Amino acid sequence: MRYNKIDRSRFSKARRHLIELTKAYGLKHIEVVKNGETTPQKVLVRTYVLMECKKLGIRFDEEMSRLDNWKARNKNLTLKQMTVLVLRAFIDLKKGYIEDFTPENDLDREKIDTINKSMRKDNKYLMTFSEYDVESLIAFPLNELYEGTVTDERWEEINNCRKWLKSMHFNLGTINGINGAFWTFSLANISITQNLRDAMVSYTDSLEVRDYIDYCCDKYNMIQSDIEGLMNNKKDTSLKKTFLAEKLKEELNKIKAESEAKTLKNKEYKEIIKEKNQEIIKLQKRCSEENITKLEKKISIREKRITKLEKKIKKYGGYKGVVKYLWTGLISPNSKFGNVYDLNKEEDMHLYLRWFEYSLKQLQENTVEQIVQHRIVDEAAAERFRQLVGEMNARIKFAAELGKADDSELEE
Repeated sequence: MRYNKIDRSRFSKARRHLIELTKAYGLKHIEVVKNGETTPQKVLVRTYVLMECKKLGIRFDEEMSRLDNWKARNKNLTLKQMTVLVLRAFIDLKKGYIEDFTPENDLDREKIDTINKSMRKDNKYLMTFSEYDVESLIAFPLNELYEGTVTDERWEEINNCRKWLKSMHFNLGTINGINGAFWTFSLANISITQNLRDAMVSYTDSLEVRDYIDYCCDKYNMIQSDIEGLMNNKKDTSLKKTFLAEKLKEELNKIKAESEAKTLKNKEYKEIIKEKNQEIIKLQKRCSEENITKLEKKISIREKRITKLEKKIKKYGGYKGVVKYLWTGLISPNSKFGNVYDLNKEEDMHLYLRWFEYSLKQLQENTVEQIVQHRIVDEAAAERFRQLVGEMNARIKFAAELGKADDSELEE
């Protein structure tokens, strides 16, 4: 089955809504009519969702559906209303699947037919409920931010979180701003509490943005849980020691790759500009006086294109600033980023120095002494840090010399 690559697809949204329904109302009942029977039976929402998805061959993230529910629930739903909400969710899911996937073989086409038949059956059953088209019947009211009574202590915690979010200048009214906030949380290893989530949600009235915040909270906490479980696994101590280093290496390599890609783009744009300038010169030489007016118009258009290209070059040059900011944060005594590492501990020394070794950037002696002076209190630890820096610099120097030798051989 081929996915049609639709941004923010209907199927993706419908599946996430079904997961949230299961988290919030998984232990409530709905009415289900089984094949060959006429009397409806009560079935748990969670049980029905899992069985129906398995029967249709639609992937459902059961683990995510067991996480804590963030959203305010509609506490007055009857059995029939709950059934209507679940049926609506499944109809949207099946419509989304048919819309967003294209069958590539006979098995795929059979699957689409099965889902179509199931959707028609759902629609027919839904029409038997008087509430089937009531627009005010919703699972998650927008006019409530929090569950139950909010105590003074929790209000204080929420307000503290709001002040901190404001001080970080996060734009929590946009998708990009939310992504930036969660990137910062991951760098600082911050857990998402209910109070922090409520503080983020309070900054927007957009249902879509609130929905996205909840989605990010669930995904983020699930990843954090996996990391903690992995780090607490006493049977694999070597993995504990290397896990964080590999994560940092992965992020650094990602930044380097993006920077290199932008640099390559800059070169391409410069070559384009050079070619365009050469074309203009040739045209100026070839054109007669009667074609000067037409030529000037063409030159004006091309100059505008060149201006746009130059703006793009400046934009991509900004990525160099990101890398520079990263190094500054690592060696600056007052940097929060650098102070994540306790350089009085050898394990943190190794993790800290990996940033420089992976980037093949040697630490100068005066920089080393500045770091020792401001961030290491134990003399033995200071000596060990100097020793590790010396070993790292030697490896970097050897790698650089080896690279030069390889280059000279290629030239010969």
